[in-house]
Amino acid sequence: MTSKNFSLRLVAVAALLGLSGVAQAALTVYTDEALFNAAVINAGTDDFSTLAAGDLGVSISRSTLTHGYSYDASAPLNVFGIAGTPNWLSVVVAADTLTLGNFGGGVKAVGGTFFNTDLGGAAFGGNLTVTAKDASGTFSNTFIGSTTSSFVGFVSTGLMTSLTVVADNSGVIVDEFGNGPFLYPTVGTLTLASAVPEPETYALMLAGLGLVGFVARRRRA
Repeated sequence: MTSKNFSLRLVAVAALLGLSGVAQAALTVYTDEALFNAAVINAGTDDFSTLAAGDLGVSISRSTLTHGYSYDASAPLNVFGIAGTPNWLSVVVAADTLTLGNFGGGVKAVGGTFFNTDLGGAAFGGNLTVTAKDASGTFSNTFIGSTTSSFVGFVSTGLMTSLTVVADNSGVIVDEFGNGPFLYPTVGTLTLASAVPEPETYALMLAGLGLVGFVARRRRA
């Protein structure tokens, strides 16, 4: 092996050492919006201001107002835009799961307000579960008595895969005609972002760069 190839090999090893801290994904859950915002960078929000009641389909494509993140919102029997002030994203059938996925732009963090709405599109308490998925697995947060300010955010060291929202209709009381105050999973605002690197990631990268510098000095000597 020539001295040049040997040096290149050491540089490659150093680079791998610097990246080893982020090779395995790990996910952190935040229920405090301020803490979530402090843990992310380049955040872009979709407040659904461009979503109209006519935006209906099994899947619709959306993007954030800033930083150019993109995603798809889908449900087995159509997602639905609730027009109002503000606009929200929900589903047509209460039992459906609202899925956000196919993230574009390097999304490593997803957060937002999640709650239930009734048949008429008004916020309606009740319980619901938000589940995020990345390379390390799935992580859930259940709101007991959700409100329009119920926030949860997920921050990963890898890329986010999907996020699902499911309303808990198990306790719904229906009348003799099968009617009841069914709950529809709804998203009030959605934030997509990149994650702030952990301190240990910086340490590993510096260690890798230090090794490269050591090799360079050794060869000059």
